Amino acid sequence: MTDPKSSVVLRGGCCCGKVQYTSTALPSDIQNCHCIVCRRLSGSAFLTFADFYSGSVHLDPSDSFQTLHLSDVAERGYCSACGTPMTMKYKCQPDKISIAAGTIDEDSVEGELGQATAHIFLSQKAGWYTIGEDGLKRWDRFGDDFQLKIDEWEKKKPKEEKE
Repeated sequence: MTDPKSSVVLRGGCCCGKVQYTSTALPSDIQNCHCIVCRRLSGSAFLTFADFYSGSVHLDPSDSFQTLHLSDVAERGYCSACGTPMTMKYKCQPDKISIAAGTIDEDSVEGELGQATAHIFLSQKAGWYTIGEDGLKRWDRFGDDFQLKIDEWEKKKPKEEKE
């Protein structure tokens, strides 16, 4: 059996250090979310998320890691001690987790972290922020494939969850 710590390719955590995580895989995608909730939680023009398969991420147990439900499609994780936004977990894809990219300790990364590939929720973009020509995909909401996944998931929800 291999030592799980030997296969860690990156580490990260919140500002105060009470919530820490490791991953045995690099993110499969990185996106900048401009939705109003991400803007308000980050206090910025957008919040960048790195997507991982859930099985590759280990969140160290901590009483400071709390979850928040601000929509019916996802659960957000944050540090209750310092307020750092940490994770986003969509109900339509339980096998994946998005981690706030700013929490990744870049000095710990083994391999190429990658770059952001898209701006999402541009329909809610801050009017005071101008996105330069950066070559990234741009979506008014989620990217087409993910939006279809959410739409399908919402159709399958039990009636009482829809109300």
